[in-house]
Amino acid sequence: MERLVGCSDPGPAQLGNQGVPVVAIVGDGGIGKTTLAQMAFNHVNIQVHFDLQMWVRVSSCMNLMQLTREILQAATKGKESKDYPGLVNFDSLQGLLRSAVEGKRFLLILDDVWDDSGRKIWQNVDQWKELLSPLKNGHKKHALGCEKSCEYLQLEEIGRKIALKLGGSPLAAKVIGGMLNGDRTARYWNSILETDIHSDVVTTLLSSYYHLPPHLQCCFAYCSIFPKNWKFEPKKLVRMWISQGFIQMENGRSMEDCGKEYFKQLLSRSFFQMVKQGNKRLYLMHDLIHDLAQMVSDGDCGRVEGDMSKNILPTIRHLSVSSNCLGKIKDQYDLKRLRTLIVFRDPLMPPSPIPDGFLAEIKNVRTLDFTGCDISKLPEAIDVLTHLRYIALPDTIKTIPESVSRLLHLQTLDIPKKCQLDGFPEGMHQLTSLRYLGIESKYISTIRGIGSLVNLQGSVEFHVKKEKGRTLEELKDMKDLHGLLSIKNLENVQCKEEACEAQLANKQHVNILKFEWSVANLDFGPNIDAEVLNCLQPHPNLEELHIARYKGASSPRWLQLKMLSHLKCLYLANCRRWKWLPPLGQLPSLRVLHLKEMNSVAEIGPSFYGGLMAFQSLKDLEFDDMPNLVRWTGETGSSFLPSLQKLKISNCPKLDEVPLLPCTIKRVTVERSKVSHLKLSPHCSSRSSKFMLEISSTSILSEGFLLHQQHLEATEVLNIRGCWGSVAAEKFKFLTSLRKLRLWQCDMDDANLNLCLQHLTVLASLEIIDCKNIKSFALPVGSRYFTTLQHLCFENCLNLSSLATLESSIFLKSLIIERCPMVTAVSLPSEMERMTSLNKLSISHCPGFQSLPSSIPPSLEFLHLVECDSRLTEGLLERQGPEWEKIAFISQITVY
Repeated sequence: MERLVGCSDPGPAQLGNQGVPVVAIVGDGGIGKTTLAQMAFNHVNIQVHFDLQMWVRVSSCMNLMQLTREILQAATKGKESKDYPGLVNFDSLQGLLRSAVEGKRFLLILDDVWDDSGRKIWQNVDQWKELLSPLKNGHKKHALGCEKSCEYLQLEEIGRKIALKLGGSPLAAKVIGGMLNGDRTARYWNSILETDIHSDVVTTLLSSYYHLPPHLQCCFAYCSIFPKNWKFEPKKLVRMWISQGFIQMENGRSMEDCGKEYFKQLLSRSFFQMVKQGNKRLYLMHDLIHDLAQMVSDGDCGRVEGDMSKNILPTIRHLSVSSNCLGKIKDQYDLKRLRTLIVFRDPLMPPSPIPDGFLAEIKNVRTLDFTGCDISKLPEAIDVLTHLRYIALPDTIKTIPESVSRLLHLQTLDIPKKCQLDGFPEGMHQLTSLRYLGIESKYISTIRGIGSLVNLQGSVEFHVKKEKGRTLEELKDMKDLHGLLSIKNLENVQCKEEACEAQLANKQHVNILKFEWSVANLDFGPNIDAEVLNCLQPHPNLEELHIARYKGASSPRWLQLKMLSHLKCLYLANCRRWKWLPPLGQLPSLRVLHLKEMNSVAEIGPSFYGGLMAFQSLKDLEFDDMPNLVRWTGETGSSFLPSLQKLKISNCPKLDEVPLLPCTIKRVTVERSKVSHLKLSPHCSSRSSKFMLEISSTSILSEGFLLHQQHLEATEVLNIRGCWGSVAAEKFKFLTSLRKLRLWQCDMDDANLNLCLQHLTVLASLEIIDCKNIKSFALPVGSRYFTTLQHLCFENCLNLSSLATLESSIFLKSLIIERCPMVTAVSLPSEMERMTSLNKLSISHCPGFQSLPSSIPPSLEFLHLVECDSRLTEGLLERQGPEWEKIAFISQITVY
């Protein structure tokens, strides 16, 4: 680690031609080189020492252009990706990269390099400080040893013998460990021990493959048609397996559930490894695992990447190619044996269309992925693929021809959600084998006669109409729907018998249900709405329910009878005739309850709770736009809302009585409401850990409004909006834990602001927005407040003209001034260089800002000057002159 964070002597590390230290991690495949590099990459010392860290996986077929592009992507964290995807000029790419890294101390890790030729790429770029690359050109020592761990004593001796034969290889240990975990019997473990496993990782992996059951062997080998480092989505992969007939229904379970179990078994045996991409979980194959898949599928699966240098064997049945190769393989090879064709896009080439006559050459294909092609319309001849089970289309697709409706075996039609389709063909209802339709739900709602798609899974949006093929009866036999079912235009249901035909109670996999009447629902009486909703009783497995614009005078019977024991979220909106709320407190799993536009509800009380021990799981409660709500009463004692953490009261102008809040509350929001007090239950004996308070459009933050001292002391975030008159500054002295404060549209003056802030000794972030009476931000020099403030923002403060005392804020990191026309260079501190922690300065839409301060803190790294005085802007854009000289050292400057 010391070699990476600045030792003057790099020690054993090699030095490149330009003096750039190179630290190599070498060893056999699967020995743990990447894991060791990840530990270094994520170490706190590395993160502090380097301004920029980049991790790039190098594929075996990656050229110089592709590698440069990948490093640029890592350097900019994708923020500049819109500027360079079309660039094919190497000098232009290097120029962008040089701009991204210039002046920074950074670390680059090239993972999965198979030789040291990659080092030559950056011989002429002297900005690189470190190059950590795992080079697979020799084995020096094992990265990891054996762990002493055994849960089952009777297996310990066998396990130790197996571990010795693995020679300390982590990958082999993971794979064999996954096999052993699947059958914890001495007989099975001895059978593994007796096989030819040893320190040769490939031989060990091959042995683990042969121990897979036949159905898993087929599924695993099929994955070889994907490139190395491919990120697998399990659901999509399972649908491909289904299309090839690798998965059969077992014990009444769906093929999708069985496929999910297949993938889980391969994952448990370490044939896949999980990676996170944002909030999404994807899965990779280790390079050696991928090599194994290629080995066992040789002759059956093939892959053509980049060019046509690799011949396609006549026995190949599953093939992946780049889109620019389609024309060549059509002319040179017999493709009639193909059962799978996946077309990827070459990142260095524009996507290609489908060649004329190509579909006739692959007429036996079952799985077809055209996502790498450039097509806006699927060819009319698609119906020649009579065996087609799976088709995935690119995000450029706009038109689906009528001929698609003749693909009677089609199970999956996968269309990216961002596609702008012209619509579906009239005959879509004929695709009775269809199991998955991946497209924005609004397009699914256009399918007439959708009830014929009895095998369809996934989410559906259904618009009720008074015409054949559009009534609720269409939903009757669609028992396999999963996820969200949204039913709109319920005013078009003509009688309760029609609603009953939907048979929602049989749809056990629907976990989110939305009922919505149209805004124009004026002609039908409330009795019809009530009868319809009573007949739309969902399955007890339902987890989330939305009801909007319902005209009935009361809730449906099934919501009153506590039948939805698994319901977690309930959203009621614009049910204007309800006077009393049902006993929702007895729903044992309810966590989120939002009530909006319930115009006739005047009181919330015992009937809402339905008895003792109400709302045991409720965490989030919101009342919004309830104009006639006057009283909200509650129970006393620790059992009242025992789990509540978040409460929002908005647009309730008559509400002036609320119950005591439970001790668990962490966030309270009051907006445009009459509520004049909020108090904690007397049962709260200890201070709450964290608390957030948001107040908006109350007439005054009077002494009676703010919470008990105990909760004030726990408040970490306070947002105040639209409060007219002086804020109760004496209450601020209890805000001893406050770290973030936002004041928005408050008419307090400088004196009131200073009184509020002087006791906030741990405040880290302060935002003042639309406060027209604030003229000067000038607190006493030496105030403890200045020692903790890190972020300060003024926005649309029309009379703000002075920030003279900010030079005392030595820990301030970010200063943002936006739309404050009175701010000039004189407004800023005269000795700004004393602000030694300031990292970011942003001044925008301030026309009076005509020059830069005389002294700029040397710590400044980001400067944004947007739409200030035009003369200043023009001078800085020329990158010369006295004003430019003040800021030339700053690494990132934005001026326009």
